[in-house]
Amino acid sequence: MDKQLTIAEATRALTLFPDLDGFDQRMAACEQVAIPLQESFVSGMYMRQITIPAGTFLTGRAYKHDYIDIMTGGHILVATPDGVIERKGANTMDGKAGRRRMGYAVEDTPWITVHQYGLEGRDNVLDRISFLTRGDWEVWRDQVDYFVALHENGITPEQVAEETANGGDVVWLSSVPVISAPSKREGVGLFAACDIIGGHAFMPARLADGRRTQAGRYTNHGADPNCRFYEPGDGGVMMQALRTIRAGEELTVNYRNVMRMREVA
Repeated sequence: MDKQLTIAEATRALTLFPDLDGFDQRMAACEQVAIPLQESFVSGMYMRQITIPAGTFLTGRAYKHDYIDIMTGGHILVATPDGVIERKGANTMDGKAGRRRMGYAVEDTPWITVHQYGLEGRDNVLDRISFLTRGDWEVWRDQVDYFVALHENGITPEQVAEETANGGDVVWLSSVPVISAPSKREGVGLFAACDIIGGHAFMPARLADGRRTQAGRYTNHGADPNCRFYEPGDGGVMMQALRTIRAGEELTVNYRNVMRMREVA
C-alpha cells in the first residue's frame, strides 16, 4: 500500500464489511501482496508460517477443524464477531472451525497456524483441511452431521432418498416465500425467495390431512439450522424461521428434531 493506515482508519475499514465475501471481492480489485509461506509436516500435524507485511489487509480460510494460532511478534488488528481486537507481541490463540477472519498488520507480524491433517499425504493439504468461504464450510459440516444424525436414529440414506422420491403425498403450495432449486448440501433444497423475519412461521410443512408440502419434502438438514418444524396442535406441522433469513439462503432444519416429532406422533 502507498500509505499505511492509522489504527483508527484500519479499524473502520475492518468494520465496513461484516460479510467477508464482500471484503474479499473488494480486496481482489486492489494490488496483491505476495507473502512467502513456510510449511512443515510431522506426525499428522501441519504448520504454516508467514510474515504479514506492515500495511497489509488479509483474510483467512474456513478450516474444517479447530487449530492453533501462534503470533510470535508484531502488531495486528483482527476483526472478530465481538469487534476489532488489537494484538501486540507474542500471543497464542485458539482457532475455531469454520471461522474466517480478516486483519490488518500495523507492523510486520510473524504468524503460525498448526493443524491436524491426517496421514493420507501432503498433496493439496490446504484444500483438504479448509475452504475459501464460510458457506462452503457450512455445507461440508451439514453433510457430515446429516450422516451422523441418521446413524444415531438407525435410518439409512437410502430410506431418506426413497421418502424424498415419493411425491405422491406432496401438495405444492403457491404464494409462499420459498423456491426449490439444486442444493450443494443434497439433491434439491428449499431456498428463501425473499427475506424472512426471524420468528415468523411462514408455511406449513405438513397439512392436517397428512400430506406434505414442498417444505416437508425438500428441506435439507442443518447442524445449526435457520428453521424448525413444530406442531401447532391442529394435526399439521409448521415451518418457522429461527433467525432472519436473507433471500437466496437455503432453508434447513435439524433432522434430529424432526425424528423426535415422529416418535412422539
